[in-house]
Amino acid sequence: MKINRVRAQAGQTLIEILIVTVVVATVLTAIAGSLSMSAKNTSENKKLSMSTTYAQEALEVFRREKYALGWESFQLALVDGIYCLDTIPADSAEFFSLAIGACGASETIPGTNFLREATLTSAVDEVRVVIVVKWTDAETNKESTAEQTFKEIN
Repeated sequence: MKINRVRAQAGQTLIEILIVTVVVATVLTAIAGSLSMSAKNTSENKKLSMSTTYAQEALEVFRREKYALGWESFQLALVDGIYCLDTIPADSAEFFSLAIGACGASETIPGTNFLREATLTSAVDEVRVVIVVKWTDAETNKESTAEQTFKEIN
């Protein structure tokens, strides 16, 4: 009779090992999946943060020029339309020389895959600036937008 008990215990031990192996494999698969998703989200958030920084950088140029030129000169320097801002104008002369036209595929911000465009809309007492930063991430087109309305202050 002792032989039968040993065989029964040996069989249960093998079944227990198989169950534990399946449970451990399932848990490890879930952990690996969540780590992969976390890394992907971190990468996407980093690119979104960079695009927001590029948009704010462009708005700062318009803010700088409004105060440097004064309202009338600032408003006269601008024509409604889309401007490609692959590089930021360093001074008022470069600001005045901005050419109207959307960015081409190769007109990215140097060293990146980001395109930055400014859309200007003028009214009698205000200028609306919308900055759109575009990029491709895993063959998906993405963009972030920042806008500001500049007004004449009397």
